Amino acid sequence: MSTRTAGMLMISLALASGSVFAGPDESMRVAQRMAAAAKQKLAAAEAAKGAEQRDLMAQHMKMMEDAINQMRSMKPPKEMSMQEHEQWIAEHQALMQQMMEQMLSEHRMMKDACRTERH
Repeated sequence: MSTRTAGMLMISLALASGSVFAGPDESMRVAQRMAAAAKQKLAAAEAAKGAEQRDLMAQHMKMMEDAINQMRSMKPPKEMSMQEHEQWIAEHQALMQQMMEQMLSEHRMMKDACRTERH
């Protein structure tokens, strides 16, 4: 199982396990929505070409910056049990992994665009 698949499975299980754990707190839900919106913007950039792609990638970069700033401010709620705290940390790490994968995809697109422009 790839790291990405494992991360997605972990998030799916975390979201589905609301009856076992308190689930993601509001800051985690906000960060998850921000990452999902950024992923959609990245997909649009991958499908675009030229100036439109550059504009969409710039928008994606700003969205990622905002999401990263949101994640930096996140702290697990103090009233969590140890099990809930560990779950929160796992969700946070999975979200960080998703964002890293998006940044790497964007980086590859930028490299490809530079190569294309040179030729």
